[in-house]
Amino acid sequence: MKPPSLPEARLAFRKRVEAQVLGLPQRFFGIKKNSFKIRLSNRVILLLLRTGLHLKSSTQEIQATLEKLLRSPLSRIVSCGQLTFGDVLVIRTNKQNNEIEIERINRRSRKPAVE
Repeated sequence: MKPPSLPEARLAFRKRVEAQVLGLPQRFFGIKKNSFKIRLSNRVILLLLRTGLHLKSSTQEIQATLEKLLRSPLSRIVSCGQLTFGDVLVIRTNKQNNEIEIERINRRSRKPAVE
């Protein structure tokens, strides 16, 4: 069996990262499953690769890195009561300093997403 091409490996890595990101809010903050969507920018993927991860990183390595990078920004949104059912969270990096930024886009009703 031949190894996957670079674009296929990048896509597989991105899918594993997205799966881990979706699990963070539920695991840490009691957010209802499927109550919002998360979109990752390509810069976030590049940031993860620059922080020491590689395309063949294990799920545990990805999860640990994401927890370090996203726990604080996500906790700010949750603690302020800003997250509502149906929102879309766009996770990107700041162009100047490569810090994680999360933008909340309200898509539906104002029901709280936190249980």
